[in-house]
Amino acid sequence: LALSLSLSKWRMDDSPDTDLLADGQNNQSCQTTIEILEDSKPVVSILMFSGGLVGNVLALVLLGMHRKEIRTKSSVFCILVTGLAVTDLMGTCFLSPVVFISYARERSLVGLVGDHTLCDFFSFAMTFFGMASTLILFAMAVERCLAISHPYFYSQHMGRGFAKICLPVAYAFAASF
Repeated sequence: LALSLSLSKWRMDDSPDTDLLADGQNNQSCQTTIEILEDSKPVVSILMFSGGLVGNVLALVLLGMHRKEIRTKSSVFCILVTGLAVTDLMGTCFLSPVVFISYARERSLVGLVGDHTLCDFFSFAMTFFGMASTLILFAMAVERCLAISHPYFYSQHMGRGFAKICLPVAYAFAASF
């Protein structure tokens, strides 16, 4: 999402967790990264956060207005699009503040708390929200494919229950990683 802390801009502490490469350069492990360089700028992170926030809120507003206009039950596709927008918005709002704090304090994720708990949370959240969004997109593609290529099957067997099952299954599968 908004992880733009460039590894090439990180400064390492003086720990023995470095290897000497064949050409004589040090290969320092990101396990020991505690600070980021002062000239690191969070511009890309801010732009990505702003775009994600505005885009997802706008999508949710438009979906809400569409639903009020029609005054009927939401379609499977609308439910899945809403789930996708909410999932992406939650991912943006959970992950971006951690990156902003990291930039503000000029610390890596390890340097912020002193151990790998924040790194573990961040990696889980990145994996969860990335995989959940991808699985929701997959469900949307299957739903549209069935609607176009097999309309009779779609009209008889695909209902809102498909979306109500797909979203929790996508979240559970993503959480299992």
